[in-house]
Amino acid sequence: MKLSPSEELILRAIAHREMYGQQIARALLECCDRKINVGSLYPALRSLSDRKLVSKRSEVINGKNCDYYKLTDLGIDTLNAIKEGFKKLENWSENNEQL
Repeated sequence: MKLSPSEELILRAIAHREMYGQQIARALLECCDRKINVGSLYPALRSLSDRKLVSKRSEVINGKNCDYYKLTDLGIDTLNAIKEGFKKLENWSENNEQL
């Protein structure tokens, strides 16, 4: 499945725990030095949700609605496929290329 770089980072950010939008943005900034603004974050989350890669759970906290996101089984499979592709790329050698 084709993902934008931002979408891939979002999947990686929530790979091990559920997070709400601002947590995702903060994690990406602090861990990857990647600033993602709200105008990009929420459309990316909506797209990932529409493609069934993440699920969303809403909760009211202090009178404010918070949406929490986590990977679905398809999201986990997609992230694992990306990781496997990178492993193959790391081990690729032109000598192994078949014409």
